[in-house]
Amino acid sequence: MGEVYRAHDAKLKRDVALKVLPEAFANDAERMARFEREAQLLASLNHPNIAAIYGLEQSDNLFFLVLELVPGETLAERLQRGPLPVSEALELARQISDAVAAAHDNGVIHRDLKPANIKITPDGQIKVLDFGLARFAEAEPDATGEGVSDSPTLSAHATRVGVILGTAAYMSPEQARGRTVDKRTDIFSFGAVLYEMLTGRQLFKGEDVADTMASVMRSEPDFHALPTELHPRVLELLSRCLEKDPKKRRRDIGDLRADLERPLEPLPMETHERRRPAWLAVVGVALLMGVTAMVTWNLKPERPRRIQRFEIALPEGDIFGQAARRHIVALSPQGTHLVYAANEQLHLRTLDQAEVVPIRGTEGAREPFFSPDGQWIGFWADGYLKKVALSGGAVMTLCEAANPYGASWMADDTIVFGQGPGGIWEVAANGGEPRVLVAGGEGRAHGPQKLPDGKSLLFTFTESKFDWDEANIVVANLDTGERKTLIRVGRDARYLPTGHLVYAVESTLFAVPFDVGKLELMGDPAPVLEGVLRSVGGSNGGGASQFSFSQDGSLAFVRGSVGVERSLLWVERDGQWSAITERKGTFSHPRLSPNGKRLAITILKDGINDVWILDIERDTLTQLTTGGVTGGASWSPDAEWLAAGMGLSNASIFRIRSDFSGLAELVLERRGARVSPYWMPDAAGLIFQENVGSNAEIWVLPLEGDGEPHPLLQSESGFAQPSLSPDGRWIAYHSDVSGRTQKSFVQPFPGLGGREQISIDGGRSPLWSPAGREIFYTGDESRSMMAVAIRTEPELEVGQPQRLFEWPD
Repeated sequence: MGEVYRAHDAKLKRDVALKVLPEAFANDAERMARFEREAQLLASLNHPNIAAIYGLEQSDNLFFLVLELVPGETLAERLQRGPLPVSEALELARQISDAVAAAHDNGVIHRDLKPANIKITPDGQIKVLDFGLARFAEAEPDATGEGVSDSPTLSAHATRVGVILGTAAYMSPEQARGRTVDKRTDIFSFGAVLYEMLTGRQLFKGEDVADTMASVMRSEPDFHALPTELHPRVLELLSRCLEKDPKKRRRDIGDLRADLERPLEPLPMETHERRRPAWLAVVGVALLMGVTAMVTWNLKPERPRRIQRFEIALPEGDIFGQAARRHIVALSPQGTHLVYAANEQLHLRTLDQAEVVPIRGTEGAREPFFSPDGQWIGFWADGYLKKVALSGGAVMTLCEAANPYGASWMADDTIVFGQGPGGIWEVAANGGEPRVLVAGGEGRAHGPQKLPDGKSLLFTFTESKFDWDEANIVVANLDTGERKTLIRVGRDARYLPTGHLVYAVESTLFAVPFDVGKLELMGDPAPVLEGVLRSVGGSNGGGASQFSFSQDGSLAFVRGSVGVERSLLWVERDGQWSAITERKGTFSHPRLSPNGKRLAITILKDGINDVWILDIERDTLTQLTTGGVTGGASWSPDAEWLAAGMGLSNASIFRIRSDFSGLAELVLERRGARVSPYWMPDAAGLIFQENVGSNAEIWVLPLEGDGEPHPLLQSESGFAQPSLSPDGRWIAYHSDVSGRTQKSFVQPFPGLGGREQISIDGGRSPLWSPAGREIFYTGDESRSMMAVAIRTEPELEVGQPQRLFEWPD
């Protein structure tokens, strides 16, 4: 239907696409009429998911459409890299159905819906292109649901041999037969596109056009190729779209859109647990049996094996809560027992029994793991590695371990455990003095596992202190110390006896063949499971992915996705709480305005954090920033401005008006760093935390005078979360300067004075009270809110920390 060029509209100062009518076409009156009708049709389709038409222009004897220039790649280009994750495919399908529904509502049938005619913008928005074969439905369908007139494109010229309206592989059967079509042809094409998004392969194929059209008319879809985790309701929707008989096919794509927008209910359980409500808790625990078969299925599809799957509900009242910041689930090597952390305690279930038993002496436990014989359970609690027998009994303390970052009990009866910035350590299974296997320093390490040779260590490593999405999977030679990066972007790798590495990227598990002798990957990674819960990460969490394997390849995992929904709460000093709003979302970094009427909150959407403003009284939520922020926003003392580190991997400090007027103003450009600014009480400047690699520093930026930033606190230990007293004379922050555990401190500002520790057993994120007589901070691995009284006149006096409450789950 003509060549397409990129051009620039000098009048409106924008780039556009020009769709040019071939010269021979322009001289054909019938075709020219068709081209003018196309322009009118496209102009009537004003929808965010449809590429817009700006006009029909003529230059001498050249006619062309002026169209919206859509950035990004086509869906066809995206599918060259393989199938989409189910959640992404369904979201794109929802947008496609929304676009086609809008066209149908205006009497327009696309007739050539295919991946090449669908673009995905960089921010994940769908744009359906090329309604060049569309037409107005000249009358309402009759009782059979078929249109009553032929397409104007099927003229005597257009139906000559070799002219095909639509692309064969995505045609409906009636379209392939050259019969009259209505909007249900688009529904069939939509089904073919959705199938390809989910499987990564074209539904109908042939050696040539004729073979492909024959496949469309006769071949049945292979639904066994669909992802095993696909919800039955989506499978039913897809099968109804792909009915050969249009009378049996879904009639209205608007109904499909409504189905895709409706949340998918949890799958019913196939065991006696069915009677127990499975989703009263935050998430449930699911077991996927035979994941080895699933890995084999993805890598060698010619020999598929049946995957057995069942779900276990958490007992009513059990919730993971704050424990989910670390690893919380462990499956015994024999696949017979499951341990998980909930309600601040470990729980044990024997899988052939229904009863779940709390394990005594494991209060506050994280990071459970089994001994190779399955008779002991190791865990972390209260700053120590511990173990307890599967049969019960006294808990044994093994060694000090300040920061839990994954642990494994190895066949040589040693336990290897991560310490984040402290490196990776090893201790005898009976306890004793731990020794360093991988030294700490720049970056953080977690999730260690010794490989079968006993000389190689597999672990996750990141140079970023706060972003585990930048982590790599590394193997180290314990004799030489030499490291080798196996996988860039991934975490929580586990070597299986099947000869595979399984690891997580966001909420998806991937598998790849691995030569354990050569320490080399032997193929390309393949996705094997979507929807595995992982923690958001940050400096107090390792981005833990919640899954665990047995030796026979069975997999236990916790359902969930990146960015767990949270509520916004008012919490009193005694722990009583009430909801600020009924809204829930992927909220973080709440910042209350000086008058307490508005809340600046960071919200994760489509993998990007941005700042939104909640008007508390009116309960309205409005987006303030676009393009990503690196943390929270800080209110100026007069509440007219907010300052934030804006950008993604590299961030600079901007300020933006809180009334949404004007554009963001650059305050300080920083490259190769992530910054989090905070206003000074007198608004004369900003203090900001700067993260470069794994290190955090605190800087001062005057907004008057020379405006040059200068460092305030720098060391290899790192300083983070600065908070200035209301009078601007003291600064509080947390640091691990006194050891491996982060503690909170206070010292004079801006002068260099003595540092006073205000927390005892660890403390993070200190914050001054409005009156300046208390500092609040989080303790117990951020599980509790602490308060300490402060007097600054005539000299600094620090009181005894008091626990106010445990954080609501």
